[in-house]
Amino acid sequence: MKGKNVLLLLSILIATGYFILQVISIGSREIPTTYWASKEEGSTIEVRISPKMFIKDFFIYFGYGDGKVDIQFLNDNSVIFQQSVQSAFFQGKVILVNNVVDKVLIVTHGNGLEIREIAAKKMTNSL
Repeated sequence: MKGKNVLLLLSILIATGYFILQVISIGSREIPTTYWASKEEGSTIEVRISPKMFIKDFFIYFGYGDGKVDIQFLNDNSVIFQQSVQSAFFQGKVILVNNVVDKVLIVTHGNGLEIREIAAKKMTNSL
């Protein structure tokens, strides 16, 4: 009986140690180091998506600078969805899109506004 208790205790210790190591290593501790900064009012980023994709969520991560961005989602050169987003110092914003998109336009309002990362989540090819 004593051997079973030692084996159970050893198994619990190994499982706990493995759990702690996995929790510590989840995710990234680094922020993006490269970025794009607007040089003047109305600077534009254009992202073409080919083939067309269904985008559920769009993510934008800001750095330094103050201002806002207007983000337009287009399909066949028609704006199907548009949203203005206020920048936030080293924070990300998520925009719910839920549309088929072939182009994204980001227009900045504010000088020196840094965009450190953009991403589209849960994309699938359009039908």
